[in-house]
Amino acid sequence: MLETRALILIVAAVASIAASRAIAADDQDRALSALEARQILPLSEILARARLGDDRLLRAELEREAGRYVYELRVIATDGKIRLRHLDARTGEILPDGKLSDHPVGRATDEDD
Repeated sequence: MLETRALILIVAAVASIAASRAIAADDQDRALSALEARQILPLSEILARARLGDDRLLRAELEREAGRYVYELRVIATDGKIRLRHLDARTGEILPDGKLSDHPVGRATDEDD
């Protein structure tokens, strides 16, 4: 009985991973298509326009918001806080920044990521 449950959990985990990879591949295909159609700038150009200074890039995501593509950059600011930077993916325009956390990195928080 325990072996059957373990097998079911393993199969569910593998299916979940396969589904998330399929979604990621689909996202990559859409991003590549948008880049080839010149609907977005390459990430390298976005990073050059982001004016990160001494902030460290943690993650970059391409999202579709209100009918336009937006790069969301998650950075560790020089003050140790995690911040979001948003740039219009087509123009590279810096959009209003968002604050994800007011807590220094490495400190436990009650907020969800």
